[in-house]
Formats: sequence, C-alpha cells, structure tokens
Amino acid sequence: MSEHYRITRDADWLRRVAPKMLAMCNWIIEQRRLTLAQAATQPAITKGLIRYRPYADLLHPAADYFSNGYLCKGLAAAAGVLAEIGMKDEAARLQRESDSYRKDISTSMDAAAFKNSGMKILPAIPDTLELWKESDGSANGYYGIIAPCMLEAGLPAWNDPKAAMLVDALEHRGGLTVGVSRFHDLVDHAYAYGYWMNRLQRDDVKKAILGLYGSMAFGMSRGTYAAVECTAIRTGENYWTLPHTYSNTQQLRLLRNMLLREEGDKLWIGQAIPRPWLDRGKRVAVTAAPTLFGPVSFSLNPRADGSMQVHLEPPTRSVPGEIIIRLRHPEHLKINTAKADGAGQVKFAGETLRLQRVTGPLNLEVTFK
Repeated sequence: MSEHYRITRDADWLRRVAPKMLAMCNWIIEQRRLTLAQAATQPAITKGLIRYRPYADLLHPAADYFSNGYLCKGLAAAAGVLAEIGMKDEAARLQRESDSYRKDISTSMDAAAFKNSGMKILPAIPDTLELWKESDGSANGYYGIIAPCMLEAGLPAWNDPKAAMLVDALEHRGGLTVGVSRFHDLVDHAYAYGYWMNRLQRDDVKKAILGLYGSMAFGMSRGTYAAVECTAIRTGENYWTLPHTYSNTQQLRLLRNMLLREEGDKLWIGQAIPRPWLDRGKRVAVTAAPTLFGPVSFSLNPRADGSMQVHLEPPTRSVPGEIIIRLRHPEHLKINTAKADGAGQVKFAGETLRLQRVTGPLNLEVTFK
C-alpha cells in the first residue's frame, strides 16, 4: 500500500486507506508487545520475534525471520508515507516501533548463524533450524524458497554480510536450478525474486538475466506460457496450481527491474538488458513506465554502423539525483564517445552513462570502441 502511494502520489487514496494501514500496524505492534511480555518463557535467541504460523505449509507457530522481516518492513514503509499526509505523530511512532523491531531481528540473526560443512549458514527459523533440517542440510527445499523471501524483505539488507550467507547457501547448496529456486525435483521460480533483486543490487547482472530465461524455460507451461508453483524440471508438468498470478507477477517484476530500477535517489536504466537485445537493427523501448520518481520513457536504438542513439524522457515529479544508463553492447564494447543535445558534458566509463539532475527530454549519440 505504501509503494502504491509512492508510485501514484494519490494522497486522497492514502488518506482513505490510512485507517486500515494503521489497524494492521497496530496489530503488529500488539503482537510484539505480547511477545516481549512472554520473553522469559521463550528462547532468548527469538526475543522480539512474533511467533505464529508464517505460511500455509508450516502447520505450527514459529518465530521465523522472513515473515517478521516483512512485518518490520511494513511498519517502516507505512511510517514513511503517513508522514507525507500530515500524520507525523503516528508516523514517528511507527518508525520507532520498526527501528526497535529491526534491532531485535538483527541481534537474533547475529546470534543464530552457524557453521555447516565449512559454510556459515543463516537459518530461517533460529531456535529450531527446522527448514534447514527439513532440507537435509541443503537449500533444496523449504529453506531454498524462504531464504530469497528474507532477501526481498530486506532483512538482512542486500549489502549486509548476512545476506551473502543466504546467497552462498542458495548458490552452493542446491537452492537454484538455472537461476531459479529449486524445490526438490521441481522449480518454484516466484520465490527467487529476492535473490534476483540482490543480484541486481550487487550488479551481478548475469545471474538476474539467467533467472529470467530460467523462468521462461523451466517455470512456464510449454503451450500457454503460464507460470505456476512447482513445475517438474524434467517433464514440464505444472498443472497443480494453474493459473498462478504470483509466479507470473514476480517474473514480470524481474523484467521491469532489469529494464529500469530505483536505488535510493538514483534511477537505473538498462542495467541488465540481455546483450542480444541491443544488436544492430533491434530496439529496446519503454513508454511512460511508473517509477517512484514519476513516469519514465526511454529508447535504445542500435545503428548499422555500431553506434547507438539513446532517447530519454526523465521523470519530473521528483528529479533523481542521478540517472545511470547501462549500454550492454552485444560485442562487449565500451563507450568511446557520448554527445548529448543541450545537456552539457555526459560522464561515462565502461558501459555506463551517468547523468545528474536531468529535467527534460534528452537525446544522446553514443559510439563504442
């Protein structure tokens, strides 16, 4: 709901739904209060974590990281937007609760990491390690689909060493098949989204691209291109949960972020476009795409002589501090020159253009070497 407001800036809508958002936030805060009141009867390592059934397949309550991470993130997100419609006292209260919650989760994670066969592992459920045990000490099972959810929730943050533990377990303990989440002999690619985003945040773009193609090759029905939970890797059977909008949506979210992605006050364009898409005679274009800064349009037009024309219509509702344009040349060439019409000097290095405080449409002529 907070992200919907940040994309649309529909303050009237936010005022209408704010009471519901507050009701949800107050439920989280009350559950935390009850949890902390019972701390003496719970394992110390789960202090401050709400203990309940976090998802449908887990039949008993657990103090897990991924759902507690989402709840903590929700408090912070609500605090950020409610302040913008004048609810500053409520926003400050929610932010204090979120900060305290985050501290408890981070403290628990620091204490819960353990060594397994020479690798440091961050569990999903700290007091029982049950998802790790269910997968027989691997990421091929429930641990492998929950770990990316922890990354998506941002607890741990993408650049926290604890996030690297999750990624290492996925990549080296059987949690992935061609860039998508593996669940025993099935792929469950929707749950890889947090892993894909972590790879984009780390600028490890090849693994995000692999995730897109792996999703299409192994995560979708052969004839109707519908994605589901649990597609059989060898046969492609996936009739159990057709149709499954969550899986298709996560796949589309990945594609969107490969094309354009917000990162703080920066806007990335073309960070992970597959190189063949920018071959001569082809074109990549996005029109009026919603972003946190406002609508964005751009086109990348490779020419027969090997140069490329870039057209940008930047967001103007909120001007990004920097727009970063990645031109992934199909022949791995680097930028040689970049000339803009009326925008002064353009900074570039390698495959990347950097533009500061662009407030109007822009055309760039780019050559490569």
